[in-house]
Amino acid sequence: MSDSCSLIRSCGLYGIEGILVDIEVSILPGLPSFDIVGLGDSAVRESRDRVHAAICNTGFTFPVGHLIASYAPAWLRKEGSAFDLPLALAILAASRQIRLPDQTPCVIGELGLNGDIRRVPGVFCRALTCRDKGIKHIYVPAENSLEARSVLDQGTVGIRHLSEAARIFMPEHVQLPADRWSTADRNPARPGDPDTCIVQTGREEQTIPDIGQIVGQEKAIRALIIAAAGRHNLLLLGSPGCGKTSLAETLPGLLPDLTEDESIQVTRIYSASGLLPEQSGLMSRRPFRNPHHAITRAAMIGGGAVPVPGEVSL
Repeated sequence: MSDSCSLIRSCGLYGIEGILVDIEVSILPGLPSFDIVGLGDSAVRESRDRVHAAICNTGFTFPVGHLIASYAPAWLRKEGSAFDLPLALAILAASRQIRLPDQTPCVIGELGLNGDIRRVPGVFCRALTCRDKGIKHIYVPAENSLEARSVLDQGTVGIRHLSEAARIFMPEHVQLPADRWSTADRNPARPGDPDTCIVQTGREEQTIPDIGQIVGQEKAIRALIIAAAGRHNLLLLGSPGCGKTSLAETLPGLLPDLTEDESIQVTRIYSASGLLPEQSGLMSRRPFRNPHHAITRAAMIGGGAVPVPGEVSL
């Protein structure tokens, strides 16, 4: 790219599939303006204000001129706020404040006005796409680090602030004042470092009721055990309050843990839906869903203009 242009790679989400997106930024002479092209939704268009504020509040200089950001492929609709961080880095690179490597990693993250990086849904799905496309390093919000690390163990970098992400690509000879950076971001991680990924292991596991705590209902318990052992469907009928839901909630505790393929499939669906617990990797327990009897057909089946998994998929 030329001196006033930059290119960085990110990954979008369509349903439960990740789609690679190239973000190009060009700074042209003219009156100050900031345009984003490439069929983005309202969250993508609003990223102009978030990125502008984050760059200025982090201590960098927002470039003056006609700034154009293009999201390719242009025919594919882009949605969500996960392109904030790569857009900010592309702007800094186009204005020569940082220097991106020839083979840039995949960058994902939403920006706060002060430069904080917030978690986004679907990181597991995006990491799977990066792995399949041969991308070895991925930069994600620190809160999504375990999610991405379950796919790209050594290549995941968890980042908490824009200053930390920018300093990774800062030329070695550039010295900046210490107060320009957050005190928690003085030593950012780099790909290949032994502690590349920010890991938090202290998370709560989903509590599953024990079927041994059910008092009475001997026939129902026997039917539940037989259904779990043979992988049969089970229909519970009875008056309200007789214990149908309590019995059904114990079913995951009777089933074996998910296999590796099942775990990847379930985690992908929950990640795309934004239902994956914070700081969690692959799901191992079989999920239990309890939809309301008045649920709509769309919520049960899923789909829509923007494909969303329904209760059947969950």
